Amino acid sequence: MFTPEELRIAKIFSCLDEGECARLAHTIADVRLEAGEWLFREGAPPAFYLLFEGSLRIVLDVHGRQTEFPEYELKPGEFLGEVPLLMGTPTFGSLRAQTSCRIARLDKQQFHHLIRDSKEARTLILETLGERLLLIQQRSLSLTHFTGRATFFPVWRKAARSPTLAVENER
Repeated sequence: MFTPEELRIAKIFSCLDEGECARLAHTIADVRLEAGEWLFREGAPPAFYLLFEGSLRIVLDVHGRQTEFPEYELKPGEFLGEVPLLMGTPTFGSLRAQTSCRIARLDKQQFHHLIRDSKEARTLILETLGERLLLIQQRSLSLTHFTGRATFFPVWRKAARSPTLAVENER
């Protein structure tokens, strides 16, 4: 179980008042993984995740093969899961622990309360989402120019190195 003090270490939760942080600490899932374990697999129900300890790596099904992207790892302090939650879709990639990890998991209701009740958290999530969508667009345009075919690929927000996935449209 997370304590309110532990949650406040994360930028996204540091803006919450003491009461909100205490309520969240009592209800948030404290997920612990060992190296090699899956946080989630492609198609899983969406949730919002914030990595507190360890590292997670994106794994995608590329032409029927599970393909790891070692250059794209989630590090402590980074979050993900907002895209499927906001879009109402299942996850569209998989995440596997590279080391022992400690992760805060918010379900759909907790996530919606967070963005409804905290202007600062909502702003941070939406700014990150906007940056991710811009990178998806830029990456799609550059890959379409060079490949002209559909490809799944990870896109990273350079400042925070938070992953998201994109699909390039076939021509």
